[in-house]
Amino acid sequence: MSLKYKFILFLTITQVAIFLILTLTFGFMISSVKNSPQDKRISEQSKTLKRELSNKNRNLQYFIELIKALEITSSQSLDKSSLKLLTPEISKLMTTYSIDILEIGDNRGRVKYRFHRSDEFGDDKSYQEIIKEALAGKDSSAIEVGSSGLALRRVQLLPYGDTIMAGFLINRKFLSDLCADNLINLAISQEDSLIASSDDVVEEFFKQNKDKIKFNQRIKFKDRNYYSTLITGLDNGLGTMKLNYLILLDETELAAAVRNLWISLILVSIIAFIVISSFTVYFGRDIISSFRILVRSMRKMEGDDKELHDLSLRRKDEIGQMAGIFLGVKSDLRTYQDHLVDLVELKTNEIEIKNIELNNANKALDLKQKIIDHEIMIAKNLQEHLLPDMSNLLKITDTYISYEPASGVSGDIFDFGMISGKEAYFFLADVSGHGVPASLVTAMLKISFSKIQISETSPGEALKQLNRDLVDILDDHYFTAILCKIDYDKKIISYANAGATPGVLIKKRKKRIKLLKPTGSVMGVFSELDVLEFTEKIESGDKLFLFTDGISEEQNRFKEFFGTRRIARVLLDSMEYSNQDSLKILLSKVNNFSGRENYNDDLTAILTTIA
Repeated sequence: MSLKYKFILFLTITQVAIFLILTLTFGFMISSVKNSPQDKRISEQSKTLKRELSNKNRNLQYFIELIKALEITSSQSLDKSSLKLLTPEISKLMTTYSIDILEIGDNRGRVKYRFHRSDEFGDDKSYQEIIKEALAGKDSSAIEVGSSGLALRRVQLLPYGDTIMAGFLINRKFLSDLCADNLINLAISQEDSLIASSDDVVEEFFKQNKDKIKFNQRIKFKDRNYYSTLITGLDNGLGTMKLNYLILLDETELAAAVRNLWISLILVSIIAFIVISSFTVYFGRDIISSFRILVRSMRKMEGDDKELHDLSLRRKDEIGQMAGIFLGVKSDLRTYQDHLVDLVELKTNEIEIKNIELNNANKALDLKQKIIDHEIMIAKNLQEHLLPDMSNLLKITDTYISYEPASGVSGDIFDFGMISGKEAYFFLADVSGHGVPASLVTAMLKISFSKIQISETSPGEALKQLNRDLVDILDDHYFTAILCKIDYDKKIISYANAGATPGVLIKKRKKRIKLLKPTGSVMGVFSELDVLEFTEKIESGDKLFLFTDGISEEQNRFKEFFGTRRIARVLLDSMEYSNQDSLKILLSKVNNFSGRENYNDDLTAILTTIA
């Protein structure tokens, strides 16, 4: 999407967001403005109802006191006939004070006479709380539903134990008089039953919506808009009846005014949106066209910059300043480009010279490497000539040797041979270090060992003599060695181990391992070697395994050593195999353990079977 459309899209989204925010704010304000006066009218109406009930209650008290002031109420012989004679006079008083109910009861709670319905009397009201309180001497008032309907009644005790009750009916006339105008409707209900209403509208509304009426809600009824609320317990403490008061406000005209206000708001918003969008498009085109000039000028490093120069003169705002900066940048880039061409040419010449020098150095290194390879080849040939003749292995029962230098030459050396026809010896040494220096030491070691008369010398004395011959000429090197002599007739193996890895003697009959551990220190360090010699009994079928630390010290990725324990386990498991196959299995296990095919150190292993 181009910058032009991004710019227009951004401004459009911004305007829509502002319009939505203003609309929601305006709607909230309208709702608040609508609810506030309506809630106030409802509050005033409920106060008016409470106030009118209080006034009616005071009027009842005054009226009762007025009746009690008549002489007839002080007479002990207050019967129906005497009360009937007073009916015209008291009816005038009831009309004057708008009293709807007036009755005289006896001291047991039975009605003696009703002035408002003289033909009805004699019913028992002793069960009513208001009568009970009056007989107990209390002046009590209550809103109750009686045979005359919902009414506010007040009862007092007369001097000779009779009761007098006066009351106002809470009927349609009373409720309609309470409503200030025809936009207010009032109804009174008990639970789901309508008791009184101010008009037919609120009565019908209650019947159709009694299960839907909630506190402060707007509802449409008979094509008119109403704001309704339900108030409970508004009886000013008069009695224990749980009455609900439904106040219905007609706000059809208000709803029409709000609707017209919303229409006006939408029209104004649309006009404002069109005007702002027009200005946005106009200014957007101006800005985008200027940016296009900048982009074209920056893409075209060479050529005429008149368009960019005119833009910097025409516009005095930030875009004009940017055009001026671009002019300066392009001028600096051209200067730098010219300098860069010269610099590249100079550096190219220097690189060519360096390449020539590097080629000459590589040729010199290749020559040196060839010399080193030739020297290693000579050392390897020399070392191979020092190794014993492998054909002599045929004279020894089932013996196999694995010899693998880590580089071209090895720091390991070994020897073996038969002594008369009854004995054999096996010698294995490991010189410190690798490569040509270590191989030269092995050469000296092999020459010195060949001078020793093995048939006449025990393994321990042979190692001591070898140490004395080499200790003064080894310089920084030292070595370890193990020498074993096997007597096949006596079934005895004698050995001395000067710091070398333990030899492994594998017992066939008991299938167990005996380690030929070091019996002395490393060689080539001290002039006198402290090494002991031991013997072990052997049987036919037993095997002897000698090896350098190139096997036992191979590590896996967790830096764990392969170790002598794993070597012994593999040899025991492959006891029935030939020595050649057994060694191949062992070396395969070592490779799998390390995860490599090559070895970090020189590796030499000798496996022989006792005949």
